[in-house]
Amino acid sequence: MEAGKAIPGPKIASVLGPRGIPVPKFCEAFNKVTSAANANYKVGDLVTVRISIKDDRSHDFTVSGPPVAYLLKQEAKLSKSSGNPGKELVAKLPMSAIIKVAKCKMVDMKVDNEDSAVKMVVGTAKSMGIEVVEVDIAVNLGVDSRKSEEQVRGTVVLPKGIGKNIKVAVFAQDKHLLEAEKAGADIAGGEDLVEEIKKGRKLDVDWCITTPDFMAKITPIAKVLGAKGLMPNPKFGTVTSNIAEAIKTIKSGQIKFRTDKNGVIHVNFKSINANDSLTLRNSLKSIAGGVLVVKNTLARLALERTGKFSYLSGKFSGSVAIIYSSGIVEAAKLIVDFINANKEKMSVICAAHINELLTVEDVNKLAKLPSLDELRVKIMRLISYDIPARLALSINSSSMRLIRVLDYYSSKK
Repeated sequence: MEAGKAIPGPKIASVLGPRGIPVPKFCEAFNKVTSAANANYKVGDLVTVRISIKDDRSHDFTVSGPPVAYLLKQEAKLSKSSGNPGKELVAKLPMSAIIKVAKCKMVDMKVDNEDSAVKMVVGTAKSMGIEVVEVDIAVNLGVDSRKSEEQVRGTVVLPKGIGKNIKVAVFAQDKHLLEAEKAGADIAGGEDLVEEIKKGRKLDVDWCITTPDFMAKITPIAKVLGAKGLMPNPKFGTVTSNIAEAIKTIKSGQIKFRTDKNGVIHVNFKSINANDSLTLRNSLKSIAGGVLVVKNTLARLALERTGKFSYLSGKFSGSVAIIYSSGIVEAAKLIVDFINANKEKMSVICAAHINELLTVEDVNKLAKLPSLDELRVKIMRLISYDIPARLALSINSSSMRLIRVLDYYSSKK
């Protein structure tokens, strides 16, 4: 039924009438409840109503928010789902839209945390023929994950956070417990908290921290924490005496990484809108280019071994993407336009063309150059004029040489 818009009529009467429920009275009560300002839906949204009829013929009803499918259709601006979801895609949604729907439906789904809700929404989206778009990077390290000495694991703090509030639980005692409460721990406790978890208390957090002297006391709940990936570990900085610093670091956007059984590290990048990222990739494909995001250490090693672009190895610091194309002018135009549309999310560090290192200024100049076809048309128009031989010869040279020649003649004007 539509929230706040129930009208006595044949459809409602056919359901409620045979059960002895007065239709006008029900519609009035329904509209009043579903028009409330604190509802997690708005008037006109499709909602689910559950009516309970008691032995004395009285009744009551509960209302839950719009179905997940309805919310996904709204986000994707769809009128209907795919008739063949396994083979036919009808829309694409960024992960931010999926998270928005998951937050809206968490109460109705009766799940413990947001991640569980997100997984359920993603499953519904796939069954409707909606693709969830995000940038997913996988790097094969070539290690044997069965050998402890070759395990790769650790943490990294993302400069712009992870896009959600991170919840932290601290197991400690005495002064460390007070320190945790002052530092903003969402849950803080000692042996009493351990006992509560042993008895079945659910821990809705993203990280657990403890001190070295308290580590032995959480052993009884190690299986419970380990199953959720919450067990404190010195390698992740979650077994420490500096509780306040650990909480600050984690809440600023710290994430874990480790190799899977195949020696591959998977990382999700979401600082750039997924749709914008897809647009960039498709634009670069049109000029035989692409985007490659790799671990900085691996990039430096690869560049040094090739020798051809070894001078770029010092440029890999922080989150870096390599954008490549056979046409440097076309690539420069696309990148500059993309950066202008996504300010503060991405910037040019440098560029390379043949054996020449180009600056940010060079890239901006390249972006202002006409395409090769446009340049040929202009040259044909000038063919009857006295074109300097140096300029004519530069047409088939590298783009940077052409820029320098054009700059030279511009200064002569």
